[in-house]
Amino acid sequence: MDDAFTFDANRIKSRLLPIDSPARASLSYQGFEHAAVMVLLVAHPSPRPYDLVLFRRTKNPNDRHSGEISFPGGRREAADRTLIDTAVRECEEEIGIPRERVTVVGCFDDYSSPKRYIMTPVVGFTTPPCPMTKNDEEVDEILQIPVSFFASKEHYSDTIYELDGERLAVARYDYTDPAGKRHVIWGATGHLIARYVELVHGIAIMAPGTRRATPGDFVRLYKR
Repeated sequence: MDDAFTFDANRIKSRLLPIDSPARASLSYQGFEHAAVMVLLVAHPSPRPYDLVLFRRTKNPNDRHSGEISFPGGRREAADRTLIDTAVRECEEEIGIPRERVTVVGCFDDYSSPKRYIMTPVVGFTTPPCPMTKNDEEVDEILQIPVSFFASKEHYSDTIYELDGERLAVARYDYTDPAGKRHVIWGATGHLIARYVELVHGIAIMAPGTRRATPGDFVRLYKR
């Protein structure tokens, strides 16, 4: 197994930024809500590659992300001092990992979604054994997927959209779990994974000559 995908907290931290770093793109746009997601890593001992933790949302007509695969995360609440607190709290509420079991190592650039969210990705890790208990109201199933899967272009594709002469890419991963069930990981979640792989492992997944959408792009689309 390529040791590039074994867990090394110092290596990962060195490629990320503090949440308040001026070098980190912190977005703000009228009409968009701020949220945080937890890019949660499971730090398996070498030589096993570490995992990313995702979940499929419970189907709910009142949930704009119903049935989608997501990171733990959500909107900031009044008791959250920072968006890091938001990400850690949501991780505990949704998949049952106590906040003291999560070590935060850094953040990367904010990303906007067409559902009018600006998301701050917070990267943290936990160590096995790490039993997870899903909140059935929000979580249908929890997935632990080796990061090496996401670094392979064999599993990745972009859907390209044209907007005012520019090519915008929407990320997609196709994953088949050990039981043979197929999962599509796309949109904002797919983008954040691809960006993490590029930052931490130096592997560019995105199609050449494309870029991700910005809040301004979504506003232009809404006005059409």
